[in-house]
Amino acid sequence: MLPIGELALLLATSSIAVSASTFKPCPVLGLVFAAPTSLCEADTFQAALKNLTATLGYASRSGGLTPYGIIPTDATSFSIGVFDTASTLFSYQYSSPVLQNGTAGVKNVKEDSIYRIGSGSKLITLAEAARKLPRCSASDAALFDLLATLPAGSPLSAYGLPQLPASDYPICGYHLTSACSEDAYLAGYASEHPLYAPYTTPVYSNGAFALLSLALENITGRSFPEMLQTDLFDKLGMTHSSYSTPNDTSDAVMPLGPIDSGFVADLGLENPYVLSHPNPHPRLPLSDHYQKPATPTVLIPDFNVGFAVLAAGNQTTSTVEQLSDMVVAAVVPALENTAREQSQQAFRGTYKASDGLASNITLTTRPGEPGLIISSWNSSSTDFLAVTAAGIYQTAAVDLLLYPTQLVQRVGSSNSSTSVQQQEQRVQYRTLVQQLGDTRPDGGDFLFEVDGAGKVISVSPRVVRTTLEKMG
Repeated sequence: MLPIGELALLLATSSIAVSASTFKPCPVLGLVFAAPTSLCEADTFQAALKNLTATLGYASRSGGLTPYGIIPTDATSFSIGVFDTASTLFSYQYSSPVLQNGTAGVKNVKEDSIYRIGSGSKLITLAEAARKLPRCSASDAALFDLLATLPAGSPLSAYGLPQLPASDYPICGYHLTSACSEDAYLAGYASEHPLYAPYTTPVYSNGAFALLSLALENITGRSFPEMLQTDLFDKLGMTHSSYSTPNDTSDAVMPLGPIDSGFVADLGLENPYVLSHPNPHPRLPLSDHYQKPATPTVLIPDFNVGFAVLAAGNQTTSTVEQLSDMVVAAVVPALENTAREQSQQAFRGTYKASDGLASNITLTTRPGEPGLIISSWNSSSTDFLAVTAAGIYQTAAVDLLLYPTQLVQRVGSSNSSTSVQQQEQRVQYRTLVQQLGDTRPDGGDFLFEVDGAGKVISVSPRVVRTTLEKMG
């Protein structure tokens, strides 16, 4: 067993001194608790969704009043979907009076109603590029990287500027009509002067994503609409989604009609896609991403949860932003609190050595604070927390925090009657360790043994090379 002084050095930099007045630990970037599970049965999370429903209902009855501004509920319809990796957790649809009195498309929005989306479709382009990237050459990958770093948008015209000569107007793709052929598009793009040298600054560029789709077609020998249909829509069960305007628009959300809603516009290479509903199929792992306002599909990897907001009508940009703020304010705190509650239920308690040594450790959580907290730790009858506090921080007390690393080792092999979830696991947590002197790299690792029913049965702090069994 290592000397107590060396033990203190190994774990000291994950420690946060407790002042007499406040205790505010700085969490790691990323997970501070294991992602919550069984959210459909989690009381705290379900209560938050109930409150969100009430807030949305009040907005629809009060002329669009929300905590983040006013949304035009008289003319704008919207859909909200919250999902995890297994199911849809929340679904809310609002049908404006203008939509209900309209003559085209749906009169009442449903989960499978179709919205026309614009810039949000660029995430789909990037998803398809990511699927092909590992099989591309280095030069192809460099091109993808360059094109994908160019955000998209449209320049704004201003009153009072000189009238452009007819020769300066594009010959196609103008005012959502007369879609460009590939040759015409590339010719027009090549005639434009560069704005910046490559890799110097992000630039709004719808064209970059059109070029990205052409690069994919050239590399794969398949059309981009075919790639989307077979590689994404078909595999994810998105039966109402398409690259271009569907022939049947009876399920479409078009409160201003097909033309004014932009639903039947044909932009050729810059065509936005049509998505079936705001609950994307959750088979794919969640990951960080950048989003363009007004078309958010938000993925929250720390909790394995995401949400989407779609709107059609007037002022859709501000509407989607305000609705997204409402979802975040309701959902994210509830997810963290649920994760904390589940971690408390699973890990809280005292763990003792079974080999006769006077060694034990007690874990807990605190409301509003991150991580599993080591509230006491005795190693061979020595108060390890006191030694760390006095020897490193010259304080009377110190907290050590444990964070999940998402490193899991499954023990044994599953058979036909044992699912992966029922296997025993070793789950690693870690304190933040600074390498000091002759310390070892795994000094901050804590390995929890979890049985097939998900019950924590022991913990092994690697620095002391012993196993402590959970009591009770």
